[in-house]
Parts: sequence; C-alpha cells; structure tokens
Amino acid sequence: MSELTASVNGGAPFRPMDGGGIRFVGMPDGKVSEGQLLSAAVNGDVIEAKFRHGSQIVDYHLRL
Repeated sequence: MSELTASVNGGAPFRPMDGGGIRFVGMPDGKVSEGQLLSAAVNGDVIEAKFRHGSQIVDYHLRL
C-alpha cells in the first residue's frame, strides 16, 4: 500500500503504509501481494482505495 501518501498540517508527504498489504492463502510467510492502485478518493472522513491483485479486486475503507 505504498501508493498512498499522507501529510499532517501541510507537512511533507509520507507513506504511512509503506510495505503493507494483504496476503492471500498460499503466499509465503512475510510476503504481501503487490497490487495495482486503481482508484483512491476521500469520502467524508473515509479514504476509499481500490487495488487489483491479479484477478482479485480489493476495496479498502480507511478511517481518518
């Protein structure tokens, strides 16, 4: 999820979830699926992000 950046009070952007992601059944321990960011938007106080992981689509809803 390193595609998502954040900043606090106009500060420098950073990647709070760098190296994060999901692990599907059968993946080696310590490895996460590398997805492709399809969309990201802020809806009220929720960040909605959609990633493609091969044939799978994963929707994230992150609360601020």
